[in-house]
Amino acid sequence: MNIPYKAQQPPLLLCRNPEPFTAYFLAGSDPEFLVLPRAGELLPAGTVGTHITVGFKPRMYGKKHTATLVIQVGLPECNTQIYL
Repeated sequence: MNIPYKAQQPPLLLCRNPEPFTAYFLAGSDPEFLVLPRAGELLPAGTVGTHITVGFKPRMYGKKHTATLVIQVGLPECNTQIYL
């Protein structure tokens, strides 16, 4: 899938063990944003990590687009929110 997007430095999610996660945008986020994968496993600190891609494909230019991405895991110390 070839989707143009604006790159932004992702946050570090550090966990001691592999943790299952889900990634989604909160209600009210613009539908032009896409996150892949939507679910998987976050690899622990000291490994290559887990690659999560945020795509952005605007339908209309000149409009300010906003979204809130949540990467949710079972352990609270690994949770984070990204504001795009």
